[in-house]
Amino acid sequence: MKRLRSYSYHQCWKVFQEEETAGSDSIKEYVTKVMNARNDIDARPTWDTVEGDSEYTPHFQATVLDLDNDLMTIKSRLICPPSKLDVISIVGMGGIGKTTLARKVYDDIYMEHHFYIRAWITVSQMHQHREMLLSILRCLSLVNDNTYLKSNEQLAEQVYRSLKGRRYLIAMDDVWDTNAWDDVKRSFPDDKNGSRVILTSRLANVGIYASSGSPHYMRCLSVEQSLKLFNLKVFGRETCPVELEKATKQIVEKCQGLPLAIVVVAGFCSKISKTENCWEDVAHKIGLVMSRNTEECLDLLALSYNHLPRHLKTCFLYMGVFPKDFEISVSRLIKLWIAKEFVEWTPAQKKKRTSKIISQ
Repeated sequence: MKRLRSYSYHQCWKVFQEEETAGSDSIKEYVTKVMNARNDIDARPTWDTVEGDSEYTPHFQATVLDLDNDLMTIKSRLICPPSKLDVISIVGMGGIGKTTLARKVYDDIYMEHHFYIRAWITVSQMHQHREMLLSILRCLSLVNDNTYLKSNEQLAEQVYRSLKGRRYLIAMDDVWDTNAWDDVKRSFPDDKNGSRVILTSRLANVGIYASSGSPHYMRCLSVEQSLKLFNLKVFGRETCPVELEKATKQIVEKCQGLPLAIVVVAGFCSKISKTENCWEDVAHKIGLVMSRNTEECLDLLALSYNHLPRHLKTCFLYMGVFPKDFEISVSRLIKLWIAKEFVEWTPAQKKKRTSKIISQ
Protein backbone atom coordinates (compact mmCIF):
# COMPACT_ATOMS: atom_id res chain seq x y z
CA MET A 1 0.00 0.00 0.00
CA LYS A 2 2.96 2.37 0.20
CA ARG A 3 2.68 3.05 -3.52
CA LEU A 4 -1.00 3.82 -3.10
CA ARG A 5 -0.22 6.43 -0.48
CA SER A 6 2.29 8.28 -2.63
CA TYR A 7 -0.28 10.48 -4.32
CA SER A 8 -2.36 13.41 -3.11
CA TYR A 9 -5.25 12.69 -0.79
CA HIS A 10 -7.81 13.93 -3.30
CA GLN A 11 -6.40 11.87 -6.17
CA CYS A 12 -6.46 8.67 -4.14
CA TRP A 13 -9.95 9.43 -2.82
CA LYS A 14 -11.29 9.97 -6.33
CA VAL A 15 -9.81 6.70 -7.56
CA PHE A 16 -11.06 4.85 -4.50
CA GLN A 17 -14.63 6.08 -5.01
CA GLU A 18 -14.52 4.95 -8.64
CA GLU A 19 -13.25 1.54 -7.57
CA GLU A 20 -15.87 1.21 -4.86
CA THR A 21 -18.66 2.03 -7.31
CA ALA A 22 -17.38 -0.50 -9.80
CA GLY A 23 -17.38 -3.15 -7.10
CA SER A 24 -14.12 -4.64 -8.32
CA ASP A 25 -12.13 -7.06 -6.19
CA SER A 26 -8.95 -6.62 -8.20
CA ILE A 27 -6.16 -4.78 -6.45
CA LYS A 28 -4.25 -4.73 -9.75
CA GLU A 29 -7.01 -2.69 -11.40
CA TYR A 30 -7.04 -0.31 -8.45
CA VAL A 31 -3.28 0.17 -8.52
CA THR A 32 -3.34 0.70 -12.29
CA LYS A 33 -5.85 3.52 -11.92
CA VAL A 34 -3.81 5.18 -9.23
CA MET A 35 -0.63 4.84 -11.31
CA ASN A 36 -2.35 6.42 -14.29
CA ALA A 37 -3.45 9.32 -12.11
CA ARG A 38 0.13 9.76 -10.94
CA ASN A 39 1.58 9.66 -14.43
CA ASP A 40 -0.44 12.75 -15.35
CA ILE A 41 1.55 14.70 -12.77
CA ASP A 42 4.95 13.10 -12.62
CA ALA A 43 6.33 11.04 -15.46
CA ARG A 44 9.42 9.92 -13.58
CA PRO A 45 9.72 6.12 -13.30
CA THR A 46 8.88 4.65 -9.92
CA TRP A 47 10.31 1.47 -8.44
CA ASP A 48 8.57 1.61 -5.08
CA THR A 49 8.17 -1.40 -2.90
CA VAL A 50 6.29 -1.81 0.30
CA GLU A 51 9.41 -1.48 2.36
CA GLY A 52 10.32 2.19 2.68
CA ASP A 53 10.51 1.96 4.94
CA SER A 54 10.06 4.18 6.92
CA GLU A 55 8.36 3.90 10.28
CA TYR A 56 5.13 2.55 8.85
CA THR A 57 6.69 -0.54 7.05
CA PRO A 58 5.63 -4.03 8.23
CA HIS A 59 7.28 -4.64 11.59
CA PHE A 60 9.13 -7.92 11.16
CA GLN A 61 12.14 -6.78 13.21
CA ALA A 62 11.69 -9.59 15.68
CA THR A 63 11.94 -12.24 12.98
CA VAL A 64 14.52 -10.85 10.56
CA LEU A 65 17.51 -13.03 11.22
CA ASP A 66 21.26 -12.71 11.49
CA LEU A 67 21.63 -8.94 11.56
CA ASP A 68 24.25 -9.17 14.30
CA ASN A 69 27.20 -8.59 11.98
CA ASP A 70 25.47 -5.66 10.29
CA LEU A 71 24.55 -4.20 13.66
CA MET A 72 28.08 -4.41 14.97
CA THR A 73 29.47 -2.82 11.81
CA ILE A 74 27.09 0.14 11.90
CA LYS A 75 27.46 0.64 15.66
CA SER A 76 31.24 0.69 15.44
CA ARG A 77 31.10 3.32 12.69
CA LEU A 78 28.79 5.42 14.86
CA ILE A 79 30.90 5.49 18.01
CA CYS A 80 34.46 5.10 16.69
CA PRO A 81 36.68 7.77 15.09
CA PRO A 82 36.68 10.08 13.25
CA SER A 83 35.41 12.84 15.53
CA LYS A 84 34.21 14.90 12.56
CA LEU A 85 30.64 14.57 11.32
CA ASP A 86 30.35 11.21 9.58
CA VAL A 87 27.60 9.94 7.26
CA ILE A 88 26.95 6.19 7.18
CA SER A 89 24.87 5.02 4.21
CA ILE A 90 22.99 1.71 4.26
CA VAL A 91 22.31 0.57 0.70
CA GLY A 92 20.31 -2.35 -0.68
CA MET A 93 17.37 -3.34 -2.84
CA GLY A 94 13.80 -2.83 -1.69
CA GLY A 95 12.59 -5.25 0.95
CA ILE A 96 16.05 -6.32 2.10
CA GLY A 97 15.80 -4.78 5.56
CA LYS A 98 17.59 -1.40 5.41
CA THR A 99 15.02 0.38 7.54
CA THR A 100 14.92 -2.51 10.00
CA LEU A 101 18.68 -2.34 10.49
CA ALA A 102 18.71 1.45 10.81
CA ARG A 103 15.87 1.36 13.32
CA LYS A 104 17.55 -1.31 15.42
CA VAL A 105 20.69 0.81 15.62
CA TYR A 106 18.75 4.02 16.26
CA ASP A 107 16.73 2.45 19.09
CA ASP A 108 19.74 0.79 20.72
CA ILE A 109 19.94 1.84 24.36
CA TYR A 110 23.66 2.56 24.07
CA MET A 111 23.06 4.92 21.18
CA GLU A 112 20.38 6.63 23.21
CA HIS A 113 22.96 7.41 25.89
CA HIS A 114 25.87 8.10 23.54
CA PHE A 115 24.11 10.81 21.52
CA TYR A 116 22.58 13.81 23.26
CA ILE A 117 20.08 14.38 20.45
CA ARG A 118 18.48 11.91 18.05
CA ALA A 119 16.03 12.49 15.22
CA TRP A 120 14.44 10.12 12.71
CA ILE A 121 13.02 11.45 9.44
CA THR A 122 11.48 9.56 6.54
CA VAL A 123 12.45 11.20 3.26
CA SER A 124 10.83 9.01 0.54
CA GLN A 125 10.77 9.50 -3.20
CA MET A 126 8.93 12.83 -3.29
CA HIS A 127 11.04 14.56 -0.67
CA GLN A 128 10.17 18.01 0.64
CA HIS A 129 12.86 20.22 2.16
CA ARG A 130 10.45 21.94 4.52
CA GLU A 131 8.92 18.72 5.81
CA MET A 132 12.35 17.21 6.50
CA LEU A 133 13.30 20.23 8.61
CA LEU A 134 9.98 20.15 10.47
CA SER A 135 10.38 16.42 11.12
CA ILE A 136 13.74 17.02 12.79
CA LEU A 137 12.30 19.81 14.93
CA ARG A 138 9.37 17.59 15.93
CA CYS A 139 11.78 14.92 17.14
CA LEU A 140 13.50 17.61 19.20
CA SER A 141 10.12 18.83 20.57
CA LEU A 142 10.76 22.30 19.18
CA VAL A 143 7.59 22.76 17.14
CA ASN A 144 4.79 25.15 18.02
CA ASP A 145 2.26 27.22 16.09
CA ASN A 146 4.85 29.88 15.25
CA THR A 147 7.19 27.28 13.77
CA TYR A 148 4.88 26.69 10.81
CA LEU A 149 4.96 30.41 9.97
CA LYS A 150 8.73 30.37 9.41
CA SER A 151 10.38 30.24 6.01
CA ASN A 152 12.54 27.30 4.94
CA GLU A 153 15.65 29.37 5.61
CA GLN A 154 14.49 30.15 9.14
CA LEU A 155 13.68 26.50 9.80
CA ALA A 156 17.10 25.44 8.52
CA GLU A 157 18.71 27.98 10.85
CA GLN A 158 16.64 26.72 13.79
CA VAL A 159 17.72 23.12 13.12
CA TYR A 160 21.35 24.22 12.89
CA ARG A 161 21.23 26.15 16.17
CA SER A 162 19.41 23.27 17.92
CA LEU A 163 22.16 20.83 16.96
CA LYS A 164 25.10 23.19 17.38
CA GLY A 165 27.58 22.10 20.03
CA ARG A 166 25.78 18.84 20.83
CA ARG A 167 26.56 15.28 19.76
CA TYR A 168 23.62 14.20 17.60
CA LEU A 169 22.40 11.26 15.54
CA ILE A 170 20.14 11.94 12.56
CA ALA A 171 18.55 9.03 10.66
CA MET A 172 17.36 9.77 7.12
CA ASP A 173 15.31 6.83 5.92
CA ASP A 174 14.43 5.98 2.31
CA VAL A 175 16.43 8.62 0.42
CA TRP A 176 15.95 8.53 -3.35
CA ASP A 177 17.70 11.64 -4.54
CA THR A 178 21.05 13.31 -3.86
CA ASN A 179 19.14 16.60 -3.74
CA ALA A 180 17.44 15.44 -0.54
CA TRP A 181 20.84 15.23 1.15
CA ASP A 182 22.00 18.53 -0.34
CA ASP A 183 18.89 20.25 0.98
CA VAL A 184 19.55 19.44 4.64
CA LYS A 185 23.30 18.88 5.01
CA ARG A 186 23.95 22.57 5.65
CA SER A 187 21.74 22.32 8.74
CA PHE A 188 24.03 19.70 10.30
CA PRO A 189 26.92 21.45 12.09
CA ASP A 190 30.28 19.72 12.33
CA ASP A 191 31.67 20.47 15.80
CA LYS A 192 34.16 17.58 15.70
CA ASN A 193 32.27 15.93 18.58
CA GLY A 194 31.40 12.58 16.97
CA SER A 195 28.00 13.49 15.52
CA ARG A 196 26.63 11.05 12.95
CA VAL A 197 24.03 10.72 10.18
CA ILE A 198 22.54 7.36 9.08
CA LEU A 199 21.10 7.36 5.58
CA THR A 200 19.24 4.48 3.93
CA SER A 201 18.72 4.20 0.19
CA ARG A 202 18.13 1.54 -2.42
CA LEU A 203 20.20 3.56 -4.89
CA ALA A 204 23.96 3.00 -4.66
CA ASN A 205 24.82 6.36 -6.22
CA VAL A 206 22.85 8.17 -3.51
CA GLY A 207 24.60 6.24 -0.75
CA ILE A 208 28.03 6.85 -2.26
CA TYR A 209 27.30 10.55 -2.77
CA ALA A 210 26.23 11.19 0.82
CA SER A 211 28.47 8.75 2.69
CA SER A 212 31.73 9.91 4.24
CA GLY A 213 33.23 6.48 3.57
CA SER A 214 32.09 3.35 1.79
CA PRO A 215 28.34 2.59 2.06
CA HIS A 216 27.24 -0.48 4.00
CA TYR A 217 25.67 -2.86 1.47
CA MET A 218 22.90 -5.15 2.74
CA ARG A 219 23.05 -8.78 1.63
CA CYS A 220 20.15 -11.06 0.81
CA LEU A 221 19.42 -13.97 3.15
CA SER A 222 20.90 -17.36 2.34
CA VAL A 223 18.55 -20.27 1.60
CA GLU A 224 19.10 -21.59 5.14
CA GLN A 225 18.32 -18.22 6.69
CA SER A 226 15.30 -17.81 4.43
CA LEU A 227 13.96 -21.23 5.45
CA LYS A 228 14.41 -20.39 9.11
CA LEU A 229 12.55 -17.10 8.76
CA PHE A 230 9.76 -18.65 6.70
CA ASN A 231 9.22 -21.53 9.14
CA LEU A 232 9.19 -19.20 12.13
CA LYS A 233 6.47 -17.10 10.50
CA VAL A 234 4.35 -20.06 9.38
CA PHE A 235 4.87 -22.72 12.04
CA GLY A 236 6.33 -20.79 14.95
CA ARG A 237 9.43 -22.99 14.87
CA GLU A 238 12.54 -23.40 12.74
CA THR A 239 11.48 -26.62 10.98
CA CYS A 240 8.46 -27.60 8.91
CA PRO A 241 6.63 -30.92 8.40
CA VAL A 242 8.59 -33.40 6.32
CA GLU A 243 5.93 -33.60 3.62
CA LEU A 244 6.22 -29.83 3.00
CA GLU A 245 10.00 -29.51 3.04
CA LYS A 246 10.44 -29.72 -0.74
CA ALA A 247 7.67 -27.23 -1.51
CA THR A 248 8.84 -24.89 1.25
CA LYS A 249 12.35 -24.81 -0.18
CA GLN A 250 10.92 -24.04 -3.62
CA ILE A 251 8.98 -21.12 -2.17
CA VAL A 252 11.86 -19.51 -0.28
CA GLU A 253 14.24 -19.96 -3.21
CA LYS A 254 11.81 -18.03 -5.41
CA CYS A 255 11.80 -15.19 -2.85
CA GLN A 256 15.50 -14.65 -3.68
CA GLY A 257 16.55 -13.94 -0.10
CA LEU A 258 14.38 -10.83 0.37
CA PRO A 259 13.10 -10.76 3.98
CA LEU A 260 10.00 -8.74 3.11
CA ALA A 261 9.01 -11.10 0.29
CA ILE A 262 9.52 -14.09 2.60
CA VAL A 263 7.40 -12.55 5.36
CA VAL A 264 4.58 -11.64 2.96
CA VAL A 265 4.49 -15.10 1.36
CA ALA A 266 4.77 -16.80 4.75
CA GLY A 267 1.79 -14.80 5.99
CA PHE A 268 -0.21 -16.05 3.04
CA CYS A 269 0.93 -19.67 3.44
CA SER A 270 -0.01 -19.64 7.12
CA LYS A 271 -3.66 -19.14 6.11
CA ILE A 272 -4.02 -21.67 3.31
CA SER A 273 -4.20 -25.45 3.27
CA LYS A 274 -0.87 -26.99 4.26
CA THR A 275 -0.66 -29.52 1.44
CA GLU A 276 2.17 -30.10 -0.97
CA ASN A 277 0.10 -29.40 -4.09
CA CYS A 278 -1.20 -26.13 -2.70
CA TRP A 279 2.26 -24.91 -1.72
CA GLU A 280 3.78 -25.95 -5.04
CA ASP A 281 1.16 -23.78 -6.73
CA VAL A 282 2.26 -20.84 -4.54
CA ALA A 283 5.90 -21.47 -5.50
CA HIS A 284 4.93 -21.46 -9.18
CA LYS A 285 3.10 -18.13 -8.90
CA ILE A 286 5.94 -16.53 -6.97
CA GLY A 287 8.38 -17.70 -9.62
CA LEU A 288 6.35 -15.96 -12.32
CA VAL A 289 6.38 -12.72 -10.33
CA MET A 290 10.10 -12.73 -9.49
CA SER A 291 11.11 -13.69 -13.04
CA ARG A 292 9.86 -10.31 -14.23
CA ASN A 293 12.97 -8.75 -12.77
CA THR A 294 11.02 -6.14 -10.83
CA GLU A 295 11.41 -4.83 -7.30
CA GLU A 296 7.69 -4.42 -6.84
CA CYS A 297 6.01 -6.67 -4.28
CA LEU A 298 2.44 -5.79 -5.25
CA ASP A 299 1.83 -9.16 -6.88
CA LEU A 300 3.05 -10.90 -3.75
CA LEU A 301 0.78 -8.75 -1.63
CA ALA A 302 -2.09 -9.57 -3.97
CA LEU A 303 -1.87 -13.20 -2.85
CA SER A 304 -2.76 -12.14 0.68
CA TYR A 305 -5.27 -9.56 -0.56
CA ASN A 306 -7.21 -12.07 -2.67
CA HIS A 307 -7.46 -14.36 0.36
CA LEU A 308 -9.23 -11.67 2.43
CA PRO A 309 -13.02 -11.78 2.94
CA ARG A 310 -14.82 -9.31 0.68
CA HIS A 311 -15.66 -6.84 3.46
CA LEU A 312 -12.00 -6.70 4.55
CA LYS A 313 -10.81 -6.03 1.01
CA THR A 314 -12.77 -2.79 1.01
CA CYS A 315 -11.31 -1.79 4.37
CA PHE A 316 -7.81 -2.57 3.13
CA LEU A 317 -8.19 -0.54 -0.06
CA TYR A 318 -9.60 2.38 1.91
CA MET A 319 -6.21 2.96 3.54
CA GLY A 320 -4.91 3.98 0.13
CA VAL A 321 -6.65 7.36 0.46
CA PHE A 322 -4.11 8.48 3.07
CA PRO A 323 -0.94 10.23 1.85
CA LYS A 324 2.37 8.41 1.74
CA ASP A 325 4.09 8.02 5.12
CA PHE A 326 1.01 9.41 6.86
CA GLU A 327 0.61 8.22 10.43
CA ILE A 328 -2.87 6.70 10.62
CA SER A 329 -4.71 6.72 13.93
CA VAL A 330 -6.38 3.34 14.46
CA SER A 331 -9.39 4.86 16.20
CA ARG A 332 -9.81 7.43 13.43
CA LEU A 333 -9.53 4.75 10.74
CA ILE A 334 -12.19 2.61 12.41
CA LYS A 335 -14.52 5.60 12.69
CA LEU A 336 -14.03 6.35 9.00
CA TRP A 337 -14.79 2.72 8.16
CA ILE A 338 -17.97 2.97 10.20
CA ALA A 339 -18.93 6.26 8.56
CA LYS A 340 -18.60 4.61 5.15
CA GLU A 341 -20.61 1.62 6.45
CA PHE A 342 -17.76 -0.78 5.81
CA VAL A 343 -18.10 -2.01 9.39
CA GLU A 344 -20.92 -1.69 11.90
CA TRP A 345 -21.14 -0.73 15.53
CA THR A 346 -21.57 -3.72 17.81
CA PRO A 347 -24.52 -3.55 20.25
CA ALA A 348 -22.07 -2.94 23.10
CA GLN A 349 -20.40 -0.09 21.21
CA LYS A 350 -23.76 1.47 20.37
CA LYS A 351 -24.81 1.32 24.02
CA LYS A 352 -21.51 2.82 25.18
CA ARG A 353 -21.69 5.57 22.56
CA THR A 354 -25.29 6.43 23.49
CA SER A 355 -24.48 6.67 27.19
CA LYS A 356 -21.49 8.89 26.41
CA ILE A 357 -23.64 11.27 24.35
CA ILE A 358 -26.24 11.43 27.13
CA SER A 359 -23.58 12.15 29.76
CA GLN A 360 -22.24 15.02 27.67
